[in-house]
Amino acid sequence: MQISQSKKYTLVRGIDASISPDPLSANVANAELIGYFGHLATSTDPNISIDLEYLELILSRGADINCTDKYGQTALHEISRTWDPDVAVFMIERGSNVNQADLYGRTPLHVAAAVDFPEMIKVLLENGAYIESLTEKEMQSPLHYAARNDACESLRLLLKKGAQLHIRDYKGRTPLLLAAELDRSETSNVLLEMGARSYDVDRTGHTALQVMVTKMPAVAKEGLNQLYRCDRANRKQYYDLHLLEPLPLDSGIEVPARTVLQSIVLYNQLELIMHPVCRQLVEAKWEKFGRNGAFKQLAFNLLFILMWTVLACSLKSPFEYKFPEDIWRLILEVCGGLLTIYQIVLELKEFSDSKKKFIAWRNWRITEIEKDFKFCHPQWPQERQYLDQEVAEIKEQAPSYFADKWNLFDWLIYISLLIVTLLHVVDIFVDASGLSTATQNIFAIVIIFVWLRLMKSVRAFVRFGPFIVMLGLVASDFGTFLYLYGNFYIPYACAFWMTYGGNNGTIPSMQTVDQLMYSLFRITLVDEYDYDGMRQENVWMTYILLVTFLMISAILCINLLIAMLSNTFQRVYDNATAIAIMQQTKIILSIEDGLGKKTKRKYFDYIREFCSPQSLYYDDDMTSEGGDDLKKMTFQIKDSLEELDEFIREEQHLAHNGNISGLRAEIEDLKQKHEEGLKKVNNDLKVVQELLKAVLEQRSDRGGGGDGGIRTLPTLSTHGEPYSVPTGNQSSVPQVMMATGSPRFIGRRDTGTPKPSLLAEDSIDGGPIG
Repeated sequence: MQISQSKKYTLVRGIDASISPDPLSANVANAELIGYFGHLATSTDPNISIDLEYLELILSRGADINCTDKYGQTALHEISRTWDPDVAVFMIERGSNVNQADLYGRTPLHVAAAVDFPEMIKVLLENGAYIESLTEKEMQSPLHYAARNDACESLRLLLKKGAQLHIRDYKGRTPLLLAAELDRSETSNVLLEMGARSYDVDRTGHTALQVMVTKMPAVAKEGLNQLYRCDRANRKQYYDLHLLEPLPLDSGIEVPARTVLQSIVLYNQLELIMHPVCRQLVEAKWEKFGRNGAFKQLAFNLLFILMWTVLACSLKSPFEYKFPEDIWRLILEVCGGLLTIYQIVLELKEFSDSKKKFIAWRNWRITEIEKDFKFCHPQWPQERQYLDQEVAEIKEQAPSYFADKWNLFDWLIYISLLIVTLLHVVDIFVDASGLSTATQNIFAIVIIFVWLRLMKSVRAFVRFGPFIVMLGLVASDFGTFLYLYGNFYIPYACAFWMTYGGNNGTIPSMQTVDQLMYSLFRITLVDEYDYDGMRQENVWMTYILLVTFLMISAILCINLLIAMLSNTFQRVYDNATAIAIMQQTKIILSIEDGLGKKTKRKYFDYIREFCSPQSLYYDDDMTSEGGDDLKKMTFQIKDSLEELDEFIREEQHLAHNGNISGLRAEIEDLKQKHEEGLKKVNNDLKVVQELLKAVLEQRSDRGGGGDGGIRTLPTLSTHGEPYSVPTGNQSSVPQVMMATGSPRFIGRRDTGTPKPSLLAEDSIDGGPIG
């Protein structure tokens, strides 16, 4: 039997290797069953429905209700994605396996959980679906799939039905860690509310808390709250610092995973660094090794600065040495040069270690992400797209060494000192007064920056941290101001030069370019300038140039600079404590990177012994400086408002109890009337069916041909048009019932745009079947 070329037919590859277009083969029924759902899923009609009577016909002709497409997915997988739960009940009652997994191990329950379909989940669980079924090799449960797809309602229902909250996949990831890695803030928040542990560690030492700091700081704050407990009755407060600072893995393998504190510093999370747990950890590090390290750095830096300051102030022009009187100067110069070389070696080592550490972390993260590639389903392309995007973002990142502007400033100092030293050595052997003067001038400028470098070590102390940050921001504001000011300054300098400078005028302070530029700067500051000479030279141009330049530079630009600096001061002042702790933490982490193994072991022993948890005295009435009284009053007001809100809710609940009871009674009456009306309609339909049968029998007795206008159900033949389900607005068409009394046509769970089908289909002549 040949298939007409004018007809269009769809076969679904992967159901069975022996599928053929033979209408007598049972595999054709399998193909039409899968193809039918594939056609429905790709339809653009939002009101398209499933014809249950047509499905009955397909199954009666030998279709296997558990037949699969090429990815191993059954019709129930597609139904669990988007169709009404009644369709699933219909298929389950006829033998559909609720626990049949596809080639990736995903069951219909995984699909329903991923698309946030709680009604379908309930139906599947009531019909024997295993709530802890795991995918193939990936070892992820339906709860994992709900978490990774931001399916909050599914998440709540699965947990209510008894799903394991801390179940782990093949990497040891809990649903919370998986949700955090995939940037699912809603489900992460729900899991935390349900009691998920933010500090659980996977097999590589990774924690959900560290990922949340990077991708969802607001949720990370809730995770940090789990590490703090307060026992008011015993006046104790507990900090689980051992959970915030993961100890080395038992395997002894060093994993390049970042810690929570490192992530907070890297992404400059000022709000998180102020969390009590983070502050307590910083305090513990400061006490154990931070303070000593900071003082050592400060002492070494101060010695370095003083040595070069003495050398700079003792220079003579021209340079000459008289021995043995000047032997101290030679020794000081040698020591200064050796200290500079030592500092350069340390900087190179820090840069090399930072780069190696970053490369190790980058390779580790890319490797871990690529492990998930083989579990990305072809019918869910968004899974692979997100992972590819993650890999691309990681590859674009660079080591954070030069992200700290102080490292750039250090290299500027070292290069400047090397240049000065080289000029000084050359000047010793070359008799040139101009070189001596140039060396001394350069040294005079360099020594200013050498002293500014002291602030890098001082920022470790909380009292000075905000001011050092403020100076850096002020420098940035000055850069912006100079650009804006230069846009006006340069054209006005040209105008003043054309009018008063060079051979065109007789103003003494504007005869050369440098004199002219300095005079304009004094005009900006409303300082003294030769107004009489300028007016005598050119009265009209004097008024035009002076008035406009004073308005732009002295009034507009200067006030703009003041406004910018005021805004900077205010921003730093509002976050002064957070900025100070952040600066201190940066120094502590840099010191920690340079600790020896013995010192690190002592620190971890201290964390394990005294900070698991750390117990401190608690007094909610204790006052201190820095606005804590205001915070306490705020908390008291908050508690009072919560009590008031609870009281109002209780009163409203009591007031509405009577109304609710009345509404329930009315609903029961309406339900009873609806059932009575439905029974009457079913009885009328049976009468109509009997009448139709009688008419058909009568026409047959009379020898009449044709179907008498009565349309029969289609067959599974490849000759003729496929069966088409009703489309359009179903609400305007009377509901057609099956013989059992249930609706014949059932639609999707919503009327939105259809989602991509889970079932794979290949077309012959490009057309789908019905």
